[in-house]
Amino acid sequence: MQLGILDGEEVLFVERLIAPGAVVTVTQIGGRLPLHASSGGLVLLAHAPAELRERVLRRPLRAYTPHTITDARTLRATLAEVRRNGFAFCPGHIHPDATGISVPIRMAGHVVAALGMVVPNDEHAWPLVRPLQLTGLALERALDVQPGRPAEATGGDG
Repeated sequence: MQLGILDGEEVLFVERLIAPGAVVTVTQIGGRLPLHASSGGLVLLAHAPAELRERVLRRPLRAYTPHTITDARTLRATLAEVRRNGFAFCPGHIHPDATGISVPIRMAGHVVAALGMVVPNDEHAWPLVRPLQLTGLALERALDVQPGRPAEATGGDG
């Protein structure tokens, strides 16, 4: 699992948990990636202010693998899909053996972070989207609890 936030025109990874023997991942705590290349970056860029999206779309987009999005038109369509579907699914975008999956984390209705995972680039990646979405929603609910107020007081069920 990894947690990334928007920092300028990059995703900044503020947390990362890796299981022994996990698939290759290039992220490090405090590490950065361009917004167009990773699943977390795509989630953050999809929900960023329009002027930031346009700035990124006007720049050359670095390829990490043949699957990295490097075309502005494709990136624009992908960002709309991320907003519509509520997640980014990026097989082979950073490393050919890895699939990045990320979902937005909201506070007060605004996307403040991207929660993601890097898994093997195979048929087992796609079924992980829904559990990650549910984890993201649970995190959002936890963040919505106001200090000093129990979860029940905010409409939570437990």
